[in-house]
Amino acid sequence: LAQAEGDWPEARRLYNESLEIEKKLGDKSSIAGTSHQLGTLSLAEGDLKNAAVLLSQSLGILKALGAKEDITECLESLGNLRVAQNSFVEARGFYDEGLASAKNLGAKLRVGSIKSSLGVLAEKEGDKAKASQLLREALAIFEKLGSFKAEDAGRDLERIDGETREGART
Repeated sequence: LAQAEGDWPEARRLYNESLEIEKKLGDKSSIAGTSHQLGTLSLAEGDLKNAAVLLSQSLGILKALGAKEDITECLESLGNLRVAQNSFVEARGFYDEGLASAKNLGAKLRVGSIKSSLGVLAEKEGDKAKASQLLREALAIFEKLGSFKAEDAGRDLERIDGETREGART
């Protein structure tokens, strides 16, 4: 809740407190989840080095546990990290691996989320047509599932389509 409300210092404090408890209990699944959350928080704050450490730790634990659906989420987060680092080839690798896994698992929401992330990547690479296509696919999935993520995908799509129309006029 603190993270969703933008109170990142409080979110970090609570995650760290949870992580200490999870370590004492030896709860590897929860350690992986909390490490992932701390990693995404670090990414949002621009602390890319810490985000890389935490997300990599989380992925290692999840792979050892065989937590396939959680692995797909972590792969997407690692892709997001690589985009933030302007390492687009590596980002695509994480996204492609996560997308293939999400499709195999039938995890439709994660498929939509990764397609949305791939759309943002395509935009950063300058391929507005591919970005628009991927975001339209993501938006259709989100709308079908009634996900709140449809709003974000719609905004990204409007931005890209608006830029594409502006470019065509000049």
